[in-house]
Order: sequence, then structure tokens, then C-alpha cells
Amino acid sequence: MLFVEVLRRYVDALPPEQTGWLAGMRDPAVGRALALLHARPAEPWTMESLSRQAGLSRSSLHERFVHFIGSRRCSNLTRWRMQWPRGSCAKRTRS
Repeated sequence: MLFVEVLRRYVDALPPEQTGWLAGMRDPAVGRALALLHARPAEPWTMESLSRQAGLSRSSLHERFVHFIGSRRCSNLTRWRMQWPRGSCAKRTRS
């Protein structure tokens, strides 16, 4: 719990012009999109379905995503999909 609190305080203290993954989590729409991408990586996300869930137009979500994260949504999702099975395998191996 202490780590989570420290992380929350760090994110809250980031300057408004800060970019990056943690700064993106602070933005309501980008944070929602990132949470969805990471919670459901197997979902066949399109910019349309993701923007609908995030409550923005496709172009607005794309613009904000690139501003904060520095990459397109698909690039982020592809990286996460490549890392996701490694974590699943490691959990099964330790069980």
C-alpha cells in the first residue's frame, strides 16, 4: 500500500507539461484508454471502440495519446501484448 501511495503522490506532483506513461494516466481519457488496453489486451481494440469507451472522438484521443505517451495507441498495445504472455508464464511457473 505504501508503494501505491508514493506513486499517487508522485503522479499528482508532476508538472502539467510533463509527458510519459504516468502523466498519461493522469489525463482522464488517456488514463481510461490505457487502463482498458492493459486490462483487456486480447480485445480487438480499434481507435473507434477505444475512443467511445474513453469518451472522446478518435482524433482527440489519438492527439492526446501521442502527446502524453509519445507513440500511437497500436504501438503501445503491441508492446503490451508482447509482454503479457511472459508475465502469465512466469506466474504459472511459480505456482
